[in-house]
Amino acid sequence: MTSTKIVIEQDFTRGSKIISRGGRASAQLSPDYLGNSGFEADSIRLRYEQPGKLSTLFVEQRQGLEGDLRCLGAFFRFHGNDISYVFSIVDIGLYMGKLGWEDPISNFMYVEGEHLYFNFDFEFEHQGRSYRLSEGVVDIDLSHN
Repeated sequence: MTSTKIVIEQDFTRGSKIISRGGRASAQLSPDYLGNSGFEADSIRLRYEQPGKLSTLFVEQRQGLEGDLRCLGAFFRFHGNDISYVFSIVDIGLYMGKLGWEDPISNFMYVEGEHLYFNFDFEFEHQGRSYRLSEGVVDIDLSHN
């Protein structure tokens, strides 16, 4: 998995402060969708709502997808420093993850100003069919250059 330039948006001061860092995110998709068996993010957007408090994270692949698909990835909504909602991103839509007895997030580690890491695995429904994003990983360097 290669490192992807990410954008971190901090909206808690006068205007937005945008900082570029390195990171990676990927997952496997089953069954395949339009010939795509997963994603390796080429776009990662992390937003804070106040200092140290995570708000949202988009991890998406937009280049090199099959079947005229514009985007494939995942979206995470934070509550405090935990993930409260998971969504898949398919083309231009968000599809809520099915939350069952298993936690969709594992190995969660957030060290403010240093690092964000977690694994994910969840199912979602798209056009009446169930899909699964598995072996998902998010690994983002939050340290200053």
